Amino acid sequence: MKNQIKTTSFNSSRFVSTTGMLTSAIPLMILATTSNAYAQTADNSATVTLPSGTTDTDTSNNSATDSDTIFANLIATDDSVDGIDGLTGGSGVLNVFTGDSVNATDADNSNVILSLAPGEVIPDGITFDLSTGDVGVDPNTPAGTYTFDYQICEVANPTNCQIATVVVEVVIEADLVTAKTLTSGDATPAEGDTVTFEIAVTNNGSAQATGVSLTDLIP
Repeated sequence: MKNQIKTTSFNSSRFVSTTGMLTSAIPLMILATTSNAYAQTADNSATVTLPSGTTDTDTSNNSATDSDTIFANLIATDDSVDGIDGLTGGSGVLNVFTGDSVNATDADNSNVILSLAPGEVIPDGITFDLSTGDVGVDPNTPAGTYTFDYQICEVANPTNCQIATVVVEVVIEADLVTAKTLTSGDATPAEGDTVTFEIAVTNNGSAQATGVSLTDLIP
């Protein structure tokens, strides 16, 4: 069918039917815009139709359809927290869903599947609740920096995934508090009186304080 003129019509509102020389394939571009929609299949069909009175020896190849999957835009952000007391621990010290999104909508268990990243294990002393995204620290966890990777995958298309890292810094520290109290009974002693004070030092921290010295300067 050399130099044959055909009418080209597309079953798509993005193109207008034209008449002309069919010299090359016409590309179709589908633009996926940010919205609350998740994974979808975009189908586009194109058909060429011969002018009246023209014979096509093979009409089986006059139509073609292309199907493409449009993935949701997943964002998984790294999460970190520091200064967690290892003696007392804590639940919900951070939530991995914070900062994560699906097509600009906050990520949660309704639109993503939360899991550990492939090959990851939770460090001893750290807890990870897959039903809520909360990360916690067990009591009596040694001081240190604990990390692991988690993964979110689109519910509508579980092969569409993103991975982020969690960093939890646990500390064991002493916290000394000094209190000085007059115990002699007279808040306004006269010259020559004996004055007695009681000094108490309390450690409110989670670590033992060693090598502590106390100096009391007499006015």
